[in-house]
Amino acid sequence: MGEAGEEKKRPCNARIEELAKPNKRLLLDLWQNYAHHFNEEKKEAIRLLLQEMFAMTPEETQKYFEEISEIMKRLAAREKLKKKLARKYHKKLREMERKRALSKFRSIFVRLLTYASKNPVPPLVSPRLRNMSDLILYQLCDLRGIIVPDRSDNDKQAQFLCNTADWISIAIEYIYYEIHVQKNKELEKIEDQIIAEKMLDKAKNKSKKKKM
Repeated sequence: MGEAGEEKKRPCNARIEELAKPNKRLLLDLWQNYAHHFNEEKKEAIRLLLQEMFAMTPEETQKYFEEISEIMKRLAAREKLKKKLARKYHKKLREMERKRALSKFRSIFVRLLTYASKNPVPPLVSPRLRNMSDLILYQLCDLRGIIVPDRSDNDKQAQFLCNTADWISIAIEYIYYEIHVQKNKELEKIEDQIIAEKMLDKAKNKSKKKKM
């Protein structure tokens, strides 16, 4: 009885071989998408297996794989072209954004120069503001290709450049301050949310303990 039972439990070799065979679709997908990763020996083994699965002659198999290779080349070329066009598009987009930013900056800078020429500059009490203004003055003079003037110089151009540098430094300081104020507000909101969540968790834990 025991031996007969063991014989019945023995698996059918033909069934095992059938199950061991890879799926046609998966094997074809392997060839189409990943054949370039294999060496020639592995490629040939896959090719022969596909030939057997699809019941093709060697000539038909060769023709089939040549057609697949041609299709894959066309797809690769198309993908390469798409990437090239995408790079061109993004490059053009960046150039447009850069031009727009430069145009906006130029407009702001012109308004700032006009404002600086008509309005006296408040005294720069902060050493940081004075240092920033000196750096900006140096950059302005470097852009215009002129010598950095002395602040005590009464020349109109010198006074104009000094006033402009001072106003720009004040504007930068103001923007810096506004950013910090906004950042602190955002941090306060986050802290309030964290505190509220902690209080809510505590309340939930208390209610759970009471129920227990």
